[in-house]
Amino acid sequence: MNKLLLILAICLSIEARATETDKAAHFGVSYAFNTAMYGLSKKAFRLERKDAMIFAAFTTIVLSTAAEYMGGPGSRVDGGDIKANILGTAASSVTILMFDF
Repeated sequence: MNKLLLILAICLSIEARATETDKAAHFGVSYAFNTAMYGLSKKAFRLERKDAMIFAAFTTIVLSTAAEYMGGPGSRVDGGDIKANILGTAASSVTILMFDF
């Protein structure tokens, strides 16, 4: 009986770690995508800093939210993933403002 409880506890902790890893992945991808979109819009499209930041944040949030809704058959929309995407975008924007690049 103790072994069964131990196996059950391990399985539940693995699920919790997978969920945390998923949110971290959403945060990181949104951070990287927003930073890349900022650089692209500033250099390739020759936008001013403020316009480039708005364009990058808008594009990142719209694309990440659309990808969440178009997940595929049987998938459901997770609000936590969308929040992680928004936080990653915000963190990237703060980094851009801090380092003025």
